[in-house]
Amino acid sequence: MTFLCLVCLCLVGFLSKSQLVTAQLDEQAILLAINGELGVPGWGANNTNYCNWAGISCGLNHSMVEELDLSRLGLRGNVTLISELKALKQLDLSSNGFHGEIPSSLGNLSQLEFLDLSLNKFGGVIPMELGSLRNLKSLNLSNNMLVGMDT
Repeated sequence: MTFLCLVCLCLVGFLSKSQLVTAQLDEQAILLAINGELGVPGWGANNTNYCNWAGISCGLNHSMVEELDLSRLGLRGNVTLISELKALKQLDLSSNGFHGEIPSSLGNLSQLEFLDLSLNKFGGVIPMELGSLRNLKSLNLSNNMLVGMDT
């Protein structure tokens, strides 16, 4: 019986580690795709762990990106892929050159607590999907070209 319990514990540990490795590969692929779109300085250099890339903070298990600070980098491009970082709690894209509409997919970031899109050139309406961010404590959309809420 003791042997069976030990085997079960080892199996659970293996599966958890396997899921962690899969999550890390997914996060890295997403970040590389974001880098391909935005050209973030210093990302992907020398095959370093993405948790050590500029502007990225990962959770305690060093697998999931929880904070992304890409402020003041002069970036332009499509930020939609960022919504694939499901563990994201803080997102700062302020003081860049982003334009077009704010992607409604940012409303899928259910863990998000802090969102700063200020000092860009986002235009159009604020997507209603941002209203589904129940954990959001801070939202800054100032100094864009927004005209109100989507209804």
